[in-house]
Parts: sequence; structure tokens; C-alpha cells
Amino acid sequence: MKNCFDQYTKEYDNWYETNKDIYNLELEAITKIMPAKTNSLEIGVGTGRFASRLEIGYGIEPSFEMGLIAKSRDVNVIQAKGENLPFRDKEFDLILLVTVICFVKDIPGFLLELKRVLKENGDIILAFIDKNTPLGKKYEEKKANHIFYKYATFYNTREILNFLDSAGFKAVDFAQTIFENQVKNVKDGYGEGAFVVVKAQKIK
Repeated sequence: MKNCFDQYTKEYDNWYETNKDIYNLELEAITKIMPAKTNSLEIGVGTGRFASRLEIGYGIEPSFEMGLIAKSRDVNVIQAKGENLPFRDKEFDLILLVTVICFVKDIPGFLLELKRVLKENGDIILAFIDKNTPLGKKYEEKKANHIFYKYATFYNTREILNFLDSAGFKAVDFAQTIFENQVKNVKDGYGEGAFVVVKAQKIK
């Protein structure tokens, strides 16, 4: 039986066409704090919307159908899960995750696996919807009837930072966008924008 990401691949990918302003803001927020790295990986690469624009070298995607679209966008996709990565220790400089952490069941174990394949002083760029923001609260209220988010668990920024700290990462930079007043810009920090991006460095 197909999972929701295989079953509704076109609906997922079309969201980026009908919400280009939001998509571009999310890209801008990630780019704002993303370091220049030569060997990079996106976990949950989806249809390649972010990896293809951000020049991420490799993508991990459990959904076969989504992976096909990502490959058509010239992303090197491997069908696998982030909890069991088919890579050697200390292989990557940078790992990107965009609205993926909310679907992870065992976040501590997941982050330790990411740390395993990350080089010393390598970076994670982790983007997510903060559940304490107006949009996050709306997603939480309506997720029971949402194709994808009914399977999600949303977190606030402090919870994400605690997960990272426990796994041996230090948060070093933040960006945020998608504000309640619909101002279309990207700001430093967190606490206002629904879409939060944190850069965290592997420290131990």
C-alpha cells in the first residue's frame, strides 16, 4: 500500500507552484544562514524543490514517486530513510532538513545517525514550522484532516534546540520568515516567523 507521499506526490509538488511567494521566502531564509559547503546531503529531499535550487549534492528520500521527480531535477537521490543512512562515517560537510523533523518518530536516534555521517565541525541546517506561532497553531488545529500533516508532530523552537543540544550540536545561527502580518521578508532570529531555520554545528 502506498504511503501518503507516494499517493499524493503531484499534490505535494504542485503546492510549490501555487505558493511560489512562500517557497521563495523559505529558500531565502535557508540561504541566509547556509554556509558554502562542498559535500552536502538533504534528508527527506521530496521532489527536489530545495536541493535543486540550493545545489545540494545528494538526497535521501523514502518515497519512490517523489524521488523520481527529484531525479528529474538533477538531484542524486537514494531511496532510504534518515534513520539508517547508506553512507560512511564523517562523509558530509552539511546536512539539510526542510519540514522533515515533524515526521521523525525517534528524534534523538535520528540526530545521532545524522551526526555519524557529518564531518567534524559540520553543520545541520534544520527548517521547521514553529508550533507556537499563529500558523503553527493553525496547522496543529487542522492537521487531523490534512493529507500530510495528520502524521506530523510539531515542535516549538526551544524543543528543537533541546533535541540538538542533547545530540551534540550547538545552534549558531537563525533565520525566520512567514509572519502573521504577511510581511514578505526574512529576518534574523526566531520567535516571530512561523518558518524557522536553525544552523547547528557538530561539536561532540
